[in-house]
Amino acid sequence: MTTAQKLPRGTRRDSMSMGLLVERSNKEKFAEIARNCGMTASGFFDYLVEHMPLDENGRPVFIDLDEDGRLPLDAA
Repeated sequence: MTTAQKLPRGTRRDSMSMGLLVERSNKEKFAEIARNCGMTASGFFDYLVEHMPLDENGRPVFIDLDEDGRLPLDAA
């Protein structure tokens, strides 16, 4: 098992905590992907935000939107 590479103390310039409610399985999968990359979940999040390819509207290129520019979400 690889030890996650933590950022050196004092590296973050303006850090804050994110209070998001997410599905447990997605949080665990995200943490596993980060570990597979040798990163902490927070470091991996920062990396994704900084390197995610965006379209001309500032949206991730992998998001599938309908013809009105909305996500095709299931009715609750």
